[in-house]
Amino acid sequence: MELTLLGYFNESHCEHLVLSMPARRNAVPIQQYPFRSNCQNEFSTWRKFWSQLAIAGKELGLLFTDEQIDEIKANVHTIDFKQAEEEEKLTRHDVMANVHIFANQCKKAA
Repeated sequence: MELTLLGYFNESHCEHLVLSMPARRNAVPIQQYPFRSNCQNEFSTWRKFWSQLAIAGKELGLLFTDEQIDEIKANVHTIDFKQAEEEEKLTRHDVMANVHIFANQCKKAA
Protein backbone atom coordinates (compact mmCIF):
# COMPACT_ATOMS: atom_id res chain seq x y z
CA MET A 1 0.00 0.00 0.00
CA GLU A 2 1.52 3.30 -1.10
CA LEU A 3 0.65 6.43 0.84
CA THR A 4 1.01 10.04 -0.26
CA LEU A 5 2.92 12.83 1.46
CA LEU A 6 0.94 12.99 4.68
CA GLY A 7 -0.31 9.44 4.63
CA TYR A 8 -4.01 10.26 4.62
CA PHE A 9 -4.97 8.96 1.20
CA ASN A 10 -4.55 5.51 -0.22
CA GLU A 11 -6.34 3.37 -2.74
CA SER A 12 -8.95 2.25 -0.23
CA HIS A 13 -9.66 5.87 0.77
CA CYS A 14 -8.29 5.65 4.28
CA GLU A 15 -10.24 2.65 5.49
CA HIS A 16 -7.40 1.95 7.91
CA LEU A 17 -6.68 5.48 9.07
CA VAL A 18 -4.37 5.42 12.08
CA LEU A 19 -4.78 8.06 14.75
CA SER A 20 -1.83 10.28 15.55
CA MET A 21 -0.06 9.91 18.88
CA PRO A 22 -1.61 13.12 20.34
CA ALA A 23 -5.08 11.93 19.34
CA ARG A 24 -4.54 8.53 20.96
CA ARG A 25 -3.03 10.10 24.07
CA ASN A 26 -5.32 13.10 24.59
CA ALA A 27 -8.73 12.16 23.23
CA VAL A 28 -11.27 9.80 24.70
CA PRO A 29 -12.86 7.35 22.23
CA ILE A 30 -16.00 9.44 21.67
CA GLN A 31 -13.78 12.37 20.62
CA GLN A 32 -11.72 10.16 18.33
CA TYR A 33 -14.69 8.67 16.46
CA PRO A 34 -15.44 11.46 13.96
CA PHE A 35 -11.88 11.31 12.63
CA ARG A 36 -11.01 7.66 12.84
CA SER A 37 -13.27 5.37 10.85
CA ASN A 38 -12.40 6.54 7.33
CA CYS A 39 -11.63 9.59 5.23
CA GLN A 40 -15.22 9.92 4.04
CA ASN A 41 -16.29 10.32 7.66
CA GLU A 42 -13.36 12.61 8.48
CA PHE A 43 -13.89 15.04 5.62
CA SER A 44 -17.68 14.92 5.84
CA THR A 45 -17.31 15.89 9.51
CA TRP A 46 -15.23 18.93 8.55
CA ARG A 47 -17.78 19.86 5.90
CA LYS A 48 -20.70 19.51 8.36
CA PHE A 49 -18.80 21.81 10.71
CA TRP A 50 -18.29 24.40 7.93
CA SER A 51 -21.98 24.13 7.05
CA GLN A 52 -22.97 24.86 10.64
CA LEU A 53 -20.53 27.80 10.73
CA ALA A 54 -22.22 29.28 7.65
CA ILE A 55 -25.67 28.86 9.24
CA ALA A 56 -24.49 30.45 12.49
CA GLY A 57 -22.79 33.23 10.57
CA LYS A 58 -26.00 34.02 8.71
CA GLU A 59 -27.93 34.11 11.99
CA LEU A 60 -25.35 36.60 13.31
CA GLY A 61 -25.74 38.84 10.28
CA LEU A 62 -22.96 37.68 7.95
CA LEU A 63 -23.83 37.83 4.26
CA PHE A 64 -24.65 34.17 3.58
CA THR A 65 -27.63 33.44 1.36
CA ASP A 66 -29.92 30.44 1.65
CA GLU A 67 -28.71 29.40 -1.80
CA GLN A 68 -25.09 29.33 -0.62
CA ILE A 69 -25.97 27.34 2.49
CA ASP A 70 -28.02 24.87 0.46
CA GLU A 71 -25.07 24.40 -1.90
CA ILE A 72 -22.74 23.72 1.04
CA LYS A 73 -25.17 21.20 2.54
CA ALA A 74 -25.63 19.48 -0.83
CA ASN A 75 -21.88 18.86 -1.13
CA VAL A 76 -21.12 17.65 2.40
CA HIS A 77 -20.74 14.02 1.31
CA THR A 78 -19.57 14.62 -2.28
CA ILE A 79 -15.81 14.19 -1.94
CA ASP A 80 -13.51 13.54 -4.88
CA PHE A 81 -10.65 11.68 -3.18
CA LYS A 82 -8.47 11.56 -6.30
CA GLN A 83 -8.71 15.33 -6.68
CA ALA A 84 -8.12 15.79 -2.94
CA GLU A 85 -5.00 13.65 -3.18
CA GLU A 86 -3.66 15.80 -6.03
CA GLU A 87 -4.45 18.98 -4.09
CA GLU A 88 -2.73 17.56 -1.00
CA LYS A 89 0.46 17.15 -3.03
CA LEU A 90 0.33 20.88 -3.79
CA THR A 91 -0.69 22.17 -0.35
CA ARG A 92 1.06 19.50 1.71
CA HIS A 93 -1.89 19.69 4.12
CA ASP A 94 -4.93 17.40 4.14
CA VAL A 95 -7.44 19.89 5.57
CA MET A 96 -6.39 22.73 3.25
CA ALA A 97 -6.60 20.35 0.32
CA ASN A 98 -10.18 19.58 1.35
CA VAL A 99 -10.96 23.29 1.76
CA HIS A 100 -9.80 23.94 -1.82
CA ILE A 101 -11.76 20.99 -3.21
CA PHE A 102 -14.88 22.03 -1.29
CA ALA A 103 -14.54 25.61 -2.58
CA ASN A 104 -14.40 24.27 -6.14
CA GLN A 105 -17.58 22.29 -5.53
CA CYS A 106 -19.42 25.21 -3.90
CA LYS A 107 -18.78 28.04 -6.35
CA LYS A 108 -21.66 30.19 -5.05
CA ALA A 109 -20.46 29.91 -1.46
CA ALA A 110 -16.71 30.24 -2.08
